[in-house]
Amino acid sequence: MHTRPIRPQSGAHALPFAAMLLLVACSASSPPPPPSAAPAPATAAASDAAPAGDAPAAAAAAPEPSPAVQLMQMLDEDGDGRASRAEHADKARQMFARMDADRDGTVTADEMDVVLRSLYRDDRRAAAAAIAPVDSNHDGVLSSEEHATATGVEFGRMDADRDDFLTMAELESASAASAAR
Repeated sequence: MHTRPIRPQSGAHALPFAAMLLLVACSASSPPPPPSAAPAPATAAASDAAPAGDAPAAAAAAPEPSPAVQLMQMLDEDGDGRASRAEHADKARQMFARMDADRDGTVTADEMDVVLRSLYRDDRRAAAAAIAPVDSNHDGVLSSEEHATATGVEFGRMDADRDDFLTMAELESASAASAAR
């Protein structure tokens, strides 16, 4: 499934940075959509044939789903409407592999910046600042173990009822809590 590139948001649609990074890294690994052909110029006959409430036009104007909805779509591999701890861990491993450009088992701030710049052309997030709080041995890079631990902690923070599943309500709540910080 392809998800459109995510733009950082604030307010009610904000997600914790680790959750957002997981979302964008996974969505970036999806193939891009095929380029759409330019619409043909409208003619009087064509405009008469298409009703004012044309479904394709309405779909094109539909708002993009919130980051929490997109995150659920990415995490919920089995389609049961919730994301298990295992599904989350699987996507986190995929995210780490995407960021680890030189395949040395660590992610540097420069490697993370490459991914962030490719996704957030208009937003410069500080990768070093994202790595620092989870860099348990203070070597300035993110190991796969540090990443797994950090994403596991993030899952636990979002799993309000501690049932090892994330629901849409829990993701929306995490978004609201992150926005309040």
